[in-house]
Amino acid sequence: AGLVLLLVLAHGNRSKLGSSPIAAAESPPMKADQVEIDRKLLASFDAVASLPDGEPVRFRCREWVDAVTLRDSDRGVEITHRTPRLEVVPVSFETY
Repeated sequence: AGLVLLLVLAHGNRSKLGSSPIAAAESPPMKADQVEIDRKLLASFDAVASLPDGEPVRFRCREWVDAVTLRDSDRGVEITHRTPRLEVVPVSFETY
């Protein structure tokens, strides 16, 4: 009885896996009618470090989040992709 149950479950899983790519291929591709591109500054700060020879170096650091949102109004689909990003720029540091 256990072997029969395993065969039935295995056959059911194969039919589900086999039908998904066909259904996906028949559906029309997404057509984005609204696209939003957003960039938000989360934080900005300066950092100071010392080089191996002891010379100080200043860095300007900014934390950003880039976001892209695609909408297909006909199908009611919305896809949002967010990417955090750290921007580090060396700034000249002069001592007198």
